[in-house]
Amino acid sequence: MAIAVLYGLYSDDGTIQLNKKTTILYNATSRTVLGACVAWVIFACATGYGGYYNFTI
Repeated sequence: MAIAVLYGLYSDDGTIQLNKKTTILYNATSRTVLGACVAWVIFACATGYGGYYNFTI
């Protein structure tokens, strides 16, 4: 989901071409989805399932 939020806007030629409904949906959900993905990475690291990203400070 994070990859879709980060790279889902761009077409094959590298430009952003969205219609109005898609733009409204993206603006309404993108920050929530990205926040949930970051929270999942933090949770996975805190419980020891972070894999490559599981580092300790």
